[in-house]
Amino acid sequence: MGAGLSMASVNKIKELANSREYSLALELVEHQDLTKSLNPQFLRLCGEIYIKNDRYKDARRCLIMAHRLGPESKRVLYTFVELYLRMGYFQLAKTYYDMYMFDANAYDSRDMEYVWNKHEHADDYKTLEPLTMTGALSYICFTRKRKNRTRRRRWLSYIMHRSRIPITARLYWISKLEK
Repeated sequence: MGAGLSMASVNKIKELANSREYSLALELVEHQDLTKSLNPQFLRLCGEIYIKNDRYKDARRCLIMAHRLGPESKRVLYTFVELYLRMGYFQLAKTYYDMYMFDANAYDSRDMEYVWNKHEHADDYKTLEPLTMTGALSYICFTRKRKNRTRRRRWLSYIMHRSRIPITARLYWISKLEK
């Protein structure tokens, strides 16, 4: 960090963001002079905090500062794509998507393709989102082959608890995976 940012508040912001308490983290971020930060990843994190609190202009400002400090950072580009998709600036999102995919490896490109396809086919992803995001569907199918019913049920209940998908979709996936 640069001069003017207290390390205690930076660590507290990171801790709150990791525990997904974005509204509390926002209160701390607002009292910081982010122009003095020299860490692009911290600025990206502040941008994500602003995104989670629907303050897209402030998020864009933080992400632009982060991109200037670290133009090669893939996570900043990834966050730009998410931000511009949420704001409705699809042409800018496509530009950053192309920048991200230019030198992305197979693992990185899979995540970005998921975000892009999720945007293009939003209706198809609504019921599948919690399962594909956690990667647990493949784990459940793997345990299905091993006939470990207890572990499979544990994972399934964990996913369904975290998901927030409608009960009809839950029943569909339970019937599919319990066979």
